[in-house]
Amino acid sequence: MGMSMPSWFDLQELPLGDMESAGAPRGIDRAVSMVHAMLRQSESLGFAPERTVLGGFSQGAALSLLAGLTYEKPLAGIIALSGWAMKRRELSQLIRNKDVPVFIGHGKSDPTVPSRLGTAAKQALKDAGCTKVQLHLYPNLGHSASPQEFREVHNFLRTQLPEECAAPAARSSVRDAALP
Repeated sequence: MGMSMPSWFDLQELPLGDMESAGAPRGIDRAVSMVHAMLRQSESLGFAPERTVLGGFSQGAALSLLAGLTYEKPLAGIIALSGWAMKRRELSQLIRNKDVPVFIGHGKSDPTVPSRLGTAAKQALKDAGCTKVQLHLYPNLGHSASPQEFREVHNFLRTQLPEECAAPAARSSVRDAALP
């Protein structure tokens, strides 16, 4: 694209046009490995994967989908806002946890990552056998987020991480760590 900017992986074009052009960008495997390492580190600190939601916006959304669904243990959920599904043709072989709940949110007026890529992501995940995929499209929303989208993300999080499921050991260790 000719511009240098911080990113998880390299994209050849923005806005994303062709649905396959963002399918397997250079650096994606390294980025997925980095996220998997972060998830393992989180586990080593006492955060259970079944209480972990991975999420992102745009590139972070695309990475969250791929890394979250290919992680060795099922997560509590994945939130992908204004993103897309990468490696769509390989997903059925790559995905390890097909029952992880996925929230996909996308603006219908997104000029950077067109909403058809969000719709294609839902279809690709369903075709790969994912059973809990939600797609939320927001009229008049560009490459951004909205209060309505945040409310729906909040509801998704409350469903995936109900308070009564919090591990007592994790609560007490945080409380004890704060004591003098």
